[in-house]
Amino acid sequence: MSAISPDWARHDQGPRQSAALFQFCGPRAEMRPCRSHYAGPNWELADGSAVTGKAAGNAPGATAADIPWLKLDVTSHRGSGALTPVTTVQRINTHGGKLDGACDKAGEFRSAPYSADYVFLNKG
Repeated sequence: MSAISPDWARHDQGPRQSAALFQFCGPRAEMRPCRSHYAGPNWELADGSAVTGKAAGNAPGATAADIPWLKLDVTSHRGSGALTPVTTVQRINTHGGKLDGACDKAGEFRSAPYSADYVFLNKG
């Protein structure tokens, strides 16, 4: 496999509080050079190419406050561009992103900022 490009990201995890549990709603991200990253999970580039991934494996973050590292298999492609040959996405070097404790109010939205590196790989 070869890396297409590393991607830097600063995210907010978006869980909603449901009764006494957190329910994951999806990420909102500022990524460079990625145009957007959102629930699915999906990644889109300014060149019009996009991928959707599905979790295939994970490893714990470096600390208890860090969300896990992920390996995601690409399940669909849209458009044509740099993401067209991508088969795997890895989320590594995570910092932060976990919410702990009880919910204050059902339906309330809380975010937990995190940073991570995303690596886009292809077979080739």
